[in-house]
Amino acid sequence: MHALQTFMSSLSIGSPTSREGLTVYPLLRPTAPEPFYDTLSEAIRGGTLHISEVSESGSVPELRVVNDGARPVLIIDGEELVGAKQNRIVNLTVLVPQLATITLPVTCVEAGRWSHVSREFMSAERAYHASGRRSKLGQVSMSMRAHNIAMADQSAVWSEIAEKSARLGAFSATRAAAAMYEQRRKPLDEMIATLQPLEHQVGAVFIIRGMVAGMDVFDSPPTWRRTMPALLRSYGLDALDT
Repeated sequence: MHALQTFMSSLSIGSPTSREGLTVYPLLRPTAPEPFYDTLSEAIRGGTLHISEVSESGSVPELRVVNDGARPVLIIDGEELVGAKQNRIVNLTVLVPQLATITLPVTCVEAGRWSHVSREFMSAERAYHASGRRSKLGQVSMSMRAHNIAMADQSAVWSEIAEKSARLGAFSATRAAAAMYEQRRKPLDEMIATLQPLEHQVGAVFIIRGMVAGMDVFDSPPTWRRTMPALLRSYGLDALDT
């Protein structure tokens, strides 16, 4: 707790910017270190991180992660992985050690598919929408306390995707959450183009129509720059859901 308090006291709040009902208050840290890890997207692009089903038959709430690189890899709660037998989102933030293999707890966000479209997953370059991410994390926290397993309520997640997809008019033959982001691609891209990271920025507080929607913060500006577009898609989709 002392370390967290010390870290939070090192932050300052910058001037907000807004777009499409989403207001972003930047969190700044002038004396921040360079990251000692890679992010999910850059590790996959660099060919050092490989994510696949745990076996040929697969397991919905688990994936296999192999880090062949010389640096740890940061995988963030809610990041979406696409491909393999069905699209998934990550259940909690994980730092995968270098030269290690782990089992990653995940939740399905594509209820109508269970067949290989690829052997490995790719990063969707987005995080699950913020309200769903918050609900899912609450479910995972309860599961950890009760059973020491990082598992979400899969039925609740599918129901939430179906309801939000209907509100946004997003259709998918496989009931994939991805359809919502595709349906709102233009305004989300405009948010990303407008809400650019600042020098020394390591995070942000996100406000949607006057209500605090959440906060994400990291140790280093490079991490924020690489992660900000995915998080803007997360909060931005909620801002477009009126």
